[in-house]
Amino acid sequence: MITHSDTHKFKPHPSAFTLALKKLSVLPDAVLFVGDNPTRDIKGAKAVGMRTCLAKYGQMFKSNDIADYEIEKFEELLGLI
Repeated sequence: MITHSDTHKFKPHPSAFTLALKKLSVLPDAVLFVGDNPTRDIKGAKAVGMRTCLAKYGQMFKSNDIADYEIEKFEELLGLI
C-alpha cells in the first residue's frame, strides 16, 4: 500500500505510481492499474506508462481521461488479465 505520507504528493502526481513500480520491481507495461477516478487514477497511471482499467462500479467523477478498459463489475477484471 502506498499513501500520501509515502510521497507527500496527491494523485495524479506520478510519484505514487513510480514508487509502486519500484516496490514491486516491475515495468509499467506489466501493470494493469484499476481505479475508479479517471482524473486521479487513470490519468496518473497512464502518465507513467501503465495500462489502465476504469472501475465504473465505483466511479463518482466524470472526466475526459480515457482508460484502456472499463468494467461494470469486479468479476469482469478476470477477463482482462
